Amino acid sequence: MKYAKLLIMLTVMLVITTASAQAQGWKIMDSSQKKQPEWLGKSSTTYMTVSCEDKDLEAARRRCMQALYVKIVEGIATNISSSYKESLQNELRNDDVTTTEKSESKTTVIAARLPFLSGISETKIRDSYWEKRQDKKTRQITYMAAIQYSITEGQLQLWREQFKELDAKMDKKLNDLDNLAKNIGKVEDIDNGAASCQELISFFLDEQRQEHARKLQNEFQAMYRQLSLVGEEREGKWYLDVMLHGHKITCTRTMKLASKCADDMRATCQDGGYIVTFTCLDCLKDEVNTVEAAVSVGTIKLKYTIPIKS
Repeated sequence: MKYAKLLIMLTVMLVITTASAQAQGWKIMDSSQKKQPEWLGKSSTTYMTVSCEDKDLEAARRRCMQALYVKIVEGIATNISSSYKESLQNELRNDDVTTTEKSESKTTVIAARLPFLSGISETKIRDSYWEKRQDKKTRQITYMAAIQYSITEGQLQLWREQFKELDAKMDKKLNDLDNLAKNIGKVEDIDNGAASCQELISFFLDEQRQEHARKLQNEFQAMYRQLSLVGEEREGKWYLDVMLHGHKITCTRTMKLASKCADDMRATCQDGGYIVTFTCLDCLKDEVNTVEAAVSVGTIKLKYTIPIKS
């Protein structure tokens, strides 16, 4: 009776082991140690584990550090969108070389967004493990690498608080830029607005605010094309101003002047605009003579033609 029970138990164990191996779809050709470490696939309050596959062992190891960044970011950024999570995970799962490079770039961007994560380093890897695997159907060889990384729940909580504080700061900045777009007072407001929007686009991990910042950036960039340079003559001097939507805005950029006959041309900044003066002793009366004024803002060059009355 005991022998029969033992035989049944061994048979069940054999069936489970065989089914598990078949379910895996691959077999281990080599590994860094005979037995998988107990920490593989687990995490605790003092460490975190990640594992990745690639065609090359070193690439799989690099992926582990990328996956670690992603896992930590997902753990501290409470408002990260599910689609952003999915895009990161898809890149980490994909074994294409070009995708690996893109993934490295994206995790570098994440690190730049969250400067307090700069302390993440390979020196804090507590243990590591790897396997050389062969697909049972295709015979393709891949490598699985795993790391056990020292990090405490207390550290993660600190980062959550730091992220929350930084996120609130960026959210306020987005609202401030909304107000700035409605109250442009100088050309530099457009420059700063467009640049600040790019910073927010790079920081936000949720689609809603990313899209808000992107639309706002487009609005600022469109303002360059909506600028104009207007002028009028008063008491022998020309007064030129930069206009946006019919309102004067301050501009202190260098104004360039050009003419075929005028001399002693000067453009002086005053009260947010320009005063242009010149002499026209060498200009012939029977010719059309002008002074061409130009100011560069963004990628746009604003121009105004001043007629010379000889």
